[in-house]
Amino acid sequence: MKVNLTGYCFRHPSDFRIHRPHGSGDHLLLVVRSAATFELNGQTVNTPPGTVLLLDKGRPQMYGGNGGEFVNDWVHFTPDETMPDLPWGVPIEWGDVRELSDLIARIVDAYYSPDNYREAIMSHYLSLLLLRIAQHQSGASANALTRLRTEIYNDPAQD
Repeated sequence: MKVNLTGYCFRHPSDFRIHRPHGSGDHLLLVVRSAATFELNGQTVNTPPGTVLLLDKGRPQMYGGNGGEFVNDWVHFTPDETMPDLPWGVPIEWGDVRELSDLIARIVDAYYSPDNYREAIMSHYLSLLLLRIAQHQSGASANALTRLRTEIYNDPAQD
């Protein structure tokens, strides 16, 4: 997989809008940390904070904030044959997106690194990110008790 461009924790004003009626020329992964509005298949879809959306090449990209600051992490990429089966154009209400955002932060770090292995590192982190999304969609991580246990182990001081 090839990362073409990426960003972590981008903050935009409430009137921010992306309007690419023919897409961006590559695939796009969005991890949206704020309420958002998307135009998907001719319909307006409002999503809560913690939403993940994958848009495949050529799919219109029209989205922005929904009543407040728009905050997101994103990766524009070119897939390869290792890409898992993913839900394209369907908002996924993920909830706590810290794990996904952390992976994107690592991709961003590698993107701007002068390291000789940066392309391989970005590819592996992107593969892991997409596999987590595929796993989530397959129901392998859908067990509420498993999620709760993970949250407790990750932050035992939280109520």
